[in-house]
Amino acid sequence: MQNLIRVLRGGRLESSHTIHAAIVNSDGDLVAHVGNPDLATYIRSAAKPFQTYALFEAGVVDRFSFSDQEIAVVSASHNGETFHIDVVKSLMQKIGIEETQLQCGYHPPFHRDQAERILIEQENPSPLYNNCSGKHVGMLAACAANGYPMDSYLDHDHPHQQSIKKTVARFSGGKAEEIDSGVDGCSVPTFYMSLKQMATLYARLASDNNGPLARIRKAMTSHADIVAGTDRFDTVFMRLMGGRAVSKVGGEAVECFAFSAPKNIGVAVKCVDGHLRGAESASVEILRQLGLISETEAKKLDRFWRPILLNHIKREVGQILPELRVERVNN
Repeated sequence: MQNLIRVLRGGRLESSHTIHAAIVNSDGDLVAHVGNPDLATYIRSAAKPFQTYALFEAGVVDRFSFSDQEIAVVSASHNGETFHIDVVKSLMQKIGIEETQLQCGYHPPFHRDQAERILIEQENPSPLYNNCSGKHVGMLAACAANGYPMDSYLDHDHPHQQSIKKTVARFSGGKAEEIDSGVDGCSVPTFYMSLKQMATLYARLASDNNGPLARIRKAMTSHADIVAGTDRFDTVFMRLMGGRAVSKVGGEAVECFAFSAPKNIGVAVKCVDGHLRGAESASVEILRQLGLISETEAKKLDRFWRPILLNHIKREVGQILPELRVERVNN
């Protein structure tokens, strides 16, 4: 099989992750794949740039004069670090909403130091630390701008959620009525799509030069620290790319990319067992084989690409290695 991430211990195979991926050009044509590009799964938080696009459609960005930092945080799966919370709070104040209106729930911040501080100081759990809090503030902003009900903003038939679904359908090349939805970890609707459809979304994100998607792309790449945070793959990757690519994770090991240079390409990667280490390793290897990143850049991502495994006393015990092959499509 040529779509595995191999996990070695003592030089022997201990476990593996199965990978599928789709690579699409700006015309929506499949140009390459790993495994099954038509595999369907939930896009999860990789939908966030397009949930943000719906804010432009709703007139929210202009009405509340969103900064690029604020666009980045509503597109983020953030670490819950102090600078993330500061941007979310500032945006809430600008819109005129309260913390209690966020229905995303609480989880400990992804950032370990912040999570430990909350425990030590016995701080009350706050939905602001949820990695999706910025997105929820954006959805409430759409309600405020358009007079939509706020208490039901999570409902699948809410007018703003319907607008988001139409946006996703428009840019993925599908029809809204044909896209099935589930419920995401933060309780918003999430879309069940093929990897090819996801890659098409990101090819559209890559190819927009002057519209809202171009501004979203610029905000995310200029403020990569807000989109994820310290030591996270998306932040490290986008900083390394210097503005030429967006990287966005989704739950259960989805990873999507929008490359605007050297050519407009969308990439969607899924690790079947939901383990992020498999998706990250596969992503670097796929982008390297496609020539979208150089060998030098891949090596700078080595801690995600081919990480050394250490035990509890920091002794080297194994390594994660990609064993996959990108198959080109002759269109």
